[in-house]
Amino acid sequence: MLALSVIASHCGLVFGSSFVGGSVAVQSFYIISGFYMTMILNEKYVGRNGSFRLFITNRFIRIFPIYWVVLAASVIFVAGMAWSTGVPAQIFNNYSSIRTNIVPFTYLSLSNVVIFGQDLAFFLGLNPGSGTIYFTSDFWHTHPPLYTFLFIPQAWTLGLELTFYLIAPFILRKGIKTVVTLIILSFLVRLTLFDCLNLRNDPWNYRFFPSELMFFLLGYICYQMYLRLKTMTIAPYVSITTLAVCIAFTFFIVICRE
Repeated sequence: MLALSVIASHCGLVFGSSFVGGSVAVQSFYIISGFYMTMILNEKYVGRNGSFRLFITNRFIRIFPIYWVVLAASVIFVAGMAWSTGVPAQIFNNYSSIRTNIVPFTYLSLSNVVIFGQDLAFFLGLNPGSGTIYFTSDFWHTHPPLYTFLFIPQAWTLGLELTFYLIAPFILRKGIKTVVTLIILSFLVRLTLFDCLNLRNDPWNYRFFPSELMFFLLGYICYQMYLRLKTMTIAPYVSITTLAVCIAFTFFIVICRE
C-alpha cells in the first residue's frame, strides 16, 4: 500500500485514492529500512571479521545489479522511442547542451551509474550559459531542472539509502542513547529548516538526508519494541485488529485530509 502511495503520487489516483501520499510513504520506507538494517546488523553481522565490508558489499549486490538492468532498459527504451518517432529525447538534448561543460556533464553522467549524488541533484541548479552548478532552495525554479538528466529520477531515494548503509554500522550498534541523541539532532535540523529558514517545500520536506536521518533511526526504536513484543503472547484478534486499523488508516487518510 505504501508502494501504491508512491505510484499514485506519480501517476494519479489508484483505486480512487492517493493513500498516504508520496512523501509519507517514502519516509515510512525509511523507517522500515532502519528497522531491517538494525535487525541484520545485530543478528546476522555479529562477531564476523570484516563484517562491515560484508554488510556493505551485500547491500550493494542487492541494489546495483538490478538498478543497472533497469537503467540499461530505460536508456534503450528512451533511445528506441526517439528513433521510432524521429523526435530527439529531451534527456539526450539536455546532455548535448552541456557536453562541453566537464563538471556538470561528468557529475550527472556518473550519478546515473553510481546512484550516489542523485538526491543532491534536487538541491542544485544549472546555469546553461556558463555551465556552472549552484545550490538552490527550490529546484522547480531552475531550468532545466537537474532531475531531468536522470534516466531513473525516482532512484534518488537509493542515494539516501546507500548513504544510510555506509553509516548504519557505526550508529545502530552504539545503543539507544546514541540513537535517541541523533534522532533529536535530526529533528532539530528539520525544525530549523521548517520554522526558522521556512524551507518547507520539496526537496527539503523529505529529500534532505540530515533531516531524514531521524526516520531511519526510528526504525531502530521499532526494532527495540519488536524484541520485546516477540517474547509476548499476543491474541490473534489483536494482530488482526491492528492490521485492519493500519490498512484503514492508509486507505482513508486522504479523506480525513479533505
